[in-house]
Amino acid sequence: MVPVAVVICGASSSGKTSLARTLQELLLPEIWLTFSVDDIIYSLPESVLHRCNHENNWEGVDGKALFEGATGSLRALLQSGNKVIFDVVVGHSKDASRVQASLSGFHSFTVELRCDLAILEHRASFRGDRTLEETRRSFESAPAQLASDLILDSGAHSPKELASSVVTALSNIQEIQE
Repeated sequence: MVPVAVVICGASSSGKTSLARTLQELLLPEIWLTFSVDDIIYSLPESVLHRCNHENNWEGVDGKALFEGATGSLRALLQSGNKVIFDVVVGHSKDASRVQASLSGFHSFTVELRCDLAILEHRASFRGDRTLEETRRSFESAPAQLASDLILDSGAHSPKELASSVVTALSNIQEIQE
């Protein structure tokens, strides 16, 4: 069965969103939506978002509820017939279980992005919407929470090269099934 969801996981600043957007373009003319937990987080009030991202102060913000909202939205998008590229930091086994539950009944393909901590810290410092503490924490907790179909080094390859690798892997799945 050809995947209807591509899950891109990895540490904060590993290039998940860049890969998702590049992959989305490479998969044209087939339409794939990109969706991320960040899409939910960025709906917070600006002052709260600033406090979370710049001070790493999440007081009063229910991160579990935001994550559940994102995975519930992912499931709703898939149930509505959309193909989705889902970009997510999976820091705990409970988060992995939530992602897996949202994908239950749908064929998915999981890509894990890995990158050296120094590169992540460098990227985070230029982004300005993550603290280095958050980047370091996700570096330690994110790897191998979800079973991966493909592991890529985002420090050694451009988003276009990474997306080409994913397209090749997806094409191989389709060829095997035909």
